[in-house]
Amino acid sequence: MSNHDGRISKKDVQCIYPLGAMQKGMLYHQLCDADAQPYFRQVSFRIEGNFDPALCESTWNELMARHELLRSVFDYENTSQLLQIVLKQRAVAFGVEDLGHLDEQAQGACLDRYRAADRRRGFDLRRDPLMRLRVFQLGPESFEMVWSHPHILLDGWSGSVLLGEFMEIYLARRQNRPPALPEAPRYAVYLDWLAGRDAEASRKYWSELLAGYENLATVPRTSRSSNARDYQPEERSFRLSPEQTSALQQLAARYGVTMNTVMLSLWGVLLGRHNDALDVVFGSVVSGRPPEVLGIERMVGLFINTKPVRIRLQSGQSFASLLNETQRQSIESGSHDHLALPEIQAMSPVKPSLLDHLLVFENYPE
Repeated sequence: MSNHDGRISKKDVQCIYPLGAMQKGMLYHQLCDADAQPYFRQVSFRIEGNFDPALCESTWNELMARHELLRSVFDYENTSQLLQIVLKQRAVAFGVEDLGHLDEQAQGACLDRYRAADRRRGFDLRRDPLMRLRVFQLGPESFEMVWSHPHILLDGWSGSVLLGEFMEIYLARRQNRPPALPEAPRYAVYLDWLAGRDAEASRKYWSELLAGYENLATVPRTSRSSNARDYQPEERSFRLSPEQTSALQQLAARYGVTMNTVMLSLWGVLLGRHNDALDVVFGSVVSGRPPEVLGIERMVGLFINTKPVRIRLQSGQSFASLLNETQRQSIESGSHDHLALPEIQAMSPVKPSLLDHLLVFENYPE
């Protein structure tokens, strides 16, 4: 698969693709801070029941064979263009470890140590298999599966697709039947669609949408003069109650908009009040999966992109009116959200200072 110095041999290459807009940005940040592994993804699953680790490994290898982009490495050193190189064959990096002799506390400590070491190890995008799994047996019918990959390889939607297909292939092999899955769509179909887009029309759209916007809408933050060493990143989480969730769903249904539109509108109102402004722009991450591309909902890769959302608030405006305006903007921008964010920013009066933060609404297929 590779030469003695770790380089990929040409005879093992199936095809080569250019990097997408989001992939280029991720690679840039990865190279700027390789030790931090800013786009390292790790998910852990507890599995109870009669589970077969050997069949698990062969199932993941079927997925590797089924979806070409999972067999990728990335070249950013040997050519003038950033490339995603798909190999003809590549096995998943898979391991099994038996922790059944340890008590629950010791097992938890071992899992924590592995997850931390796995994150520190990261990935060499140029050479490593970019799908890594390790299964820990905790008891006769208790297992933990840790799945790691670089975000540049695939997005959250793709992860949901893979897990669904994993279950179908694994169960089919146990039942001695063929998996009930359609042929995997080819990435080249999406690239053909992308090549047919009118980039100039998209630049014109974003230029018109962002015209006249000159003030950054920011979220609360400490003073830039604060000692950076005193800053510690944290995650804060909370759950909406079933009643709150139902009320938001009813609101969206009443006005014929999506839950994403509701969240974008609510955030626009809060951001406007915090900034004492009637005109705010913030970033929104989109799936980047155009419905006109056949099979796009089953395609595995990185399709997400970031686009700006502009919320204009008016005195006396009803929230229903704001919802309709936000929905209209989302539909119209959907034809242009494939454009790279730096190109979109270049269309605005404030250029790179357009966005201060992102709002991400995740809605993966089941």
